[in-house]
Amino acid sequence: EGDWIRSEYGTPPVAVTTPKVLKRGELKVAEEAKAVMTGSQTFQYGSLLGNYYVSVTTVPLGPQTQIDLQKAVEGIYGYLEAQGARNILMKQEDFTTVNGAKGIKIFGTLDMENPVNGKFITNEYAILNFAENNGFHQITLIFNEDDTYADELTQRILNSVELQNPGN
Repeated sequence: EGDWIRSEYGTPPVAVTTPKVLKRGELKVAEEAKAVMTGSQTFQYGSLLGNYYVSVTTVPLGPQTQIDLQKAVEGIYGYLEAQGARNILMKQEDFTTVNGAKGIKIFGTLDMENPVNGKFITNEYAILNFAENNGFHQITLIFNEDDTYADELTQRILNSVELQNPGN
């Protein structure tokens, strides 16, 4: 099992406990989303083609900026396709963090093509979306559906998510 790491990522910050420290990375976004994503920060571990992938993205928004969480959720399908996913099955439910932040959880299965052998691997995914504390926050978990420990890892990570109020 090893030691898990609890860290805060981005501005406004998201606190999450993960098996490894997430490293700053680049998020591929559609051209039309780039203006909205100004100032965004992404932290990740793993690879979309590996056994487990975790990313935390935060986007600061002005105090008067409203984000339609449902529209953001609708954009997830396009985001997953842009990453090479196919046969995407999506389910949606409300999600509340341990410190009371309310958001939307998108989850399901998708197929990712292995670029080496051209075969498709079926993965499960869970994506949390929040519009709180003058920011948009997204936590993405993608994992091989055959990994016996992945569900346990995923639940532990999801249950650790907290949105930090920048005033604290």
